[in-house]
Amino acid sequence: MKNNIKYYRHEVNSHNHGKFKALRAKYGWAGEGQFWALNNMIGEADGCELDLKKGYNRLSIATDLGMSPEQFDEYIQYLADSCHLITLTDGVISTEMTQSCLEEATKERDRAAKKWDRKKVSAEKSKTSAENSENPRSLPGNFHNNYNYNNNDNKDNNNNEENNHNEAAASVVNKGQDLSFIDPEMLPVYTEWLKYKKSCRQSYKNQQSLEQNYQKLKEFSKGDPELAKIIINESISQGWAGLFPLRNQNGNQNRRTNEINRSLAGPKDYGQF
Repeated sequence: MKNNIKYYRHEVNSHNHGKFKALRAKYGWAGEGQFWALNNMIGEADGCELDLKKGYNRLSIATDLGMSPEQFDEYIQYLADSCHLITLTDGVISTEMTQSCLEEATKERDRAAKKWDRKKVSAEKSKTSAENSENPRSLPGNFHNNYNYNNNDNKDNNNNEENNHNEAAASVVNKGQDLSFIDPEMLPVYTEWLKYKKSCRQSYKNQQSLEQNYQKLKEFSKGDPELAKIIINESISQGWAGLFPLRNQNGNQNRRTNEINRSLAGPKDYGQF
């Protein structure tokens, strides 16, 4: 990209400055107009510098200003030595105003480039996040390692069912949370609780609170998935925000708890009559 400027400041009272009065003293108003045309050429040049050592540059600029090469050389020397309106170093000319504007423009371009880079990085992160949310293999932590995600079409139905549970769980955890601590047999049950919490626009804000809640469920249910399911259904049906042990009355289990125990125990064997 060309390193130049598209505009520069021109103060309304610049013609009253001694430098321009000195210029007009020899070249009149035409000489001042020629200076501003020259300043435009300098601002458009790369680095806001014109190399007059290149013969075609010198002749082209002199022609544009309506001067002969000799008149142009004299004019340039007068601008540098008597008016101090340009700098002349080893045949290269520039002006303080174009260099000052170039410095400001460079800073602004750098700021714009950095802002663009930040937007690009942010867009790439958003894209990656969206892709991860659709792909359970991209879950943070070791979740997908512990539950063996894969696309192998030769996996049996049990593995397919497990993958379905894993995908369901993945859709209800917060970003950055790891579910590898959950026992595989409890995962489908606990997922139902997380779905319920999400439907209520509630969630466990950090890893510690999530693990503590699961440990409560495991304690209340003694690690039994069937009992855990009953506990979860109780909280959901009551609209509770937390999980609680099944209630006891007078030190004995209530009728519902007895029914649960009977259902878990199965039919009794009364022998032969």
